[in-house]
Amino acid sequence: MLGLGQNTRFLFGVEYEYAGLEIPDTDKLHCFIDRRLAPGYIGWIVAGVGVVQVGLACRVREAQPSADAAMAGFLEKISPFFDFRAKRPASVRAGMIPVGGVVSPVAAPGVLLVGDAAGMVSPVTAGGIHTALKHGAASGRAIADYLQGRGEDPARAFVGTYPTFRLKRLLRFLFDHFQSDLAFNLLLGTPPMRAAASIVYFHRKGVFNPPRRLNN
Repeated sequence: MLGLGQNTRFLFGVEYEYAGLEIPDTDKLHCFIDRRLAPGYIGWIVAGVGVVQVGLACRVREAQPSADAAMAGFLEKISPFFDFRAKRPASVRAGMIPVGGVVSPVAAPGVLLVGDAAGMVSPVTAGGIHTALKHGAASGRAIADYLQGRGEDPARAFVGTYPTFRLKRLLRFLFDHFQSDLAFNLLLGTPPMRAAASIVYFHRKGVFNPPRRLNN
């Protein structure tokens, strides 16, 4: 109705939560790469709060298996390490994750999009909570300034602060078209891959991390 852009490229994600279970190495995010079960992304196991979370995501395809079928294949694959096949999940959640970058146009006079609706989700990691909080808070301040006559319409200048994801959109294209399980198996455990994973998944940058103080 407002003539704004829409998300068109997605990952489909599904996650089972198992209550009353424990796994070893509870301080680790266990990741599994398989271009057949999770093309374009990964499967994972992580110890949550009172539950064990098991999930996977993959790029949306024309011949898309059902969520239950995809999870059955994943549970079978990981059974030598973590066997959940006979367990019943306490809860299930699933949904579409936009990974095509910020939509265009993302704003018009008097209206702007933020968060998932704006495509503010990393095309590589599919993480969008940080950017949604950051730009949601900033847009609120910009709108308040505009309504009180202290700034221009946020639909113009403010949206220029949105992330472009240029590099991550390129990485998404490469991962979608040239994913190689063999290459990842050879690289896993090497210092460069560990350093890259640390930067991508566990970086500590942004407005929600206090700046470090330099001692004189």
